[in-house]
Amino acid sequence: MDGKLKLEHQLSKIISKLEIRAEEWRLEKIKWKRQNEIKEEKERIIREREKLIENELISFKQLLKMAKRSNEARFIREYLKDFENKAAASNQLNNELITWLNWAKNKADWYDPITSKDDELLGGINKDTLSLK
Repeated sequence: MDGKLKLEHQLSKIISKLEIRAEEWRLEKIKWKRQNEIKEEKERIIREREKLIENELISFKQLLKMAKRSNEARFIREYLKDFENKAAASNQLNNELITWLNWAKNKADWYDPITSKDDELLGGINKDTLSLK
């Protein structure tokens, strides 16, 4: 022998080091798993928030569309009122014009999201784009 211990005399030390290293690996695995869970939870929270923001924006855009349509319907009604007043003032308010004014008022009521009156011919029209659904 050249002064080195035989392998069988070093087995307990080797096993002890292997046990220590195995415990270190186990603890590292637990730590990694916990870090991964935290990361996944943060990502889930971010995705959830992004979805809330997206839904909020969709709702706001819908509100804006409705407000614009309501404003446009109000604009139509004001135009019709002015038109009717001028026609009456100049004695041009006849049955044909009264029929057209009633038709136009019904279209404004159909278009207005507040009244949203049914319309037999325009029932299949997308009010936001004014095109067929």
